[in-house]
Amino acid sequence: MSELPNGWVETTLEGVMKNVSRRFDFSDKDKVVFVNTGDVLEGNFLHNNYISAEGLPGQAKKAIEKGDILYSEIRPKNKRYALVDFQSKDYVVSTKFMVLKRNSNVDLNYLYLSLTSHNMLRVFNANAEARSGTFPQITFDSISDIEINLPPLDEQKSIADILVSFDDKIELLRAQNKTLETLAQTLFKEWFVKFNFPNATGEMINSELGQIPKGWQVGKLEDIVLNIKKSLKKGDDLKGRKYIPIDEMPMRKLGLDSSKPIGDAQSSLIGFEPGDILFGAMRCYFHRVCFSTIKGVTRATAMVLRVKNELFFEFSLLLINQNSSVDYANQNSKGTTMPYAVWQGSFANMSIIIPSEDIAIKFSNLTSPLLAKIQKNISQAQILEKTRDALLPKLMSGNIRVDT
Repeated sequence: MSELPNGWVETTLEGVMKNVSRRFDFSDKDKVVFVNTGDVLEGNFLHNNYISAEGLPGQAKKAIEKGDILYSEIRPKNKRYALVDFQSKDYVVSTKFMVLKRNSNVDLNYLYLSLTSHNMLRVFNANAEARSGTFPQITFDSISDIEINLPPLDEQKSIADILVSFDDKIELLRAQNKTLETLAQTLFKEWFVKFNFPNATGEMINSELGQIPKGWQVGKLEDIVLNIKKSLKKGDDLKGRKYIPIDEMPMRKLGLDSSKPIGDAQSSLIGFEPGDILFGAMRCYFHRVCFSTIKGVTRATAMVLRVKNELFFEFSLLLINQNSSVDYANQNSKGTTMPYAVWQGSFANMSIIIPSEDIAIKFSNLTSPLLAKIQKNISQAQILEKTRDALLPKLMSGNIRVDT
């Protein structure tokens, strides 16, 4: 390490935290919240659902407390970590988590930011890959000697405050997007499920799907969207494109907000364009439905869907994003261990109600600004993330100092 500022010390992870193992007490619990390694991601708990305390997996053993840091031992590059910032007496977590508790010489947020920084993730991942075993894994013993810079406590807090302020702004943008998506889906249901659209006359006609507004029709999903299979090869075909495989498609979020290096794109590659809809076909019950504003490439584990008439884009996107649509694709998937949604003769044949073009245009005019705002928020969050990630190593190395 380079020379540290006065008052800073060089220590190890073992010098700032310990791995605790509290056994969860089930004696007075009928129901608990079980958190497995797949139930946290990049600082977020993905559920808080109570289930019966009986019949839990054997790894459901550890208790956690407010102020703990959960860090999955398995494949650290997958970013399965979270800070426990709530009362968690009903939470039992997997033994595949390290439960990390800070020492008194380190600020909690400073430690959490250090452990989740890009530099530390690279070190953890290299450590995991070097382990002989069936999958990459870290243990507390294997990372305990990793070095960390430790400023005085007041400077740690100042550094953490700056970085957390970026995270707060990013989280605000994400919360706005969640609200915008909820609004768009609510509008879709009002217009196309309840038929409460502007200037509705109430005049209905019979159809095989029940009564529908006059001037509308029943059709199939393939009547309004195409399944695009633009096969691409690594190399020149991928220039100017971003690589977004299925694991970079967010679950239950319409906007694309991350990608992998284009060099990782190797085989079974499918191109997509701005205005296309990506649908996660492999294990589609994870509900990956996103709209694209970029030229990109994905893999055959995702469908690339393109509207036949751009006036129906917002309608088609929000239709495909309906739980009922994803459920239909899932119920008609092929395979058991790794089920895939199939387009031809399956998802393509899903019966749908198709509105008149004038209603589709009005719906587009109402909802397209919502999608544009979602994309703008994603872009702003990405800028904030890049700025934060550039600042973090400079602040934690002492190259940039902060007032305390």
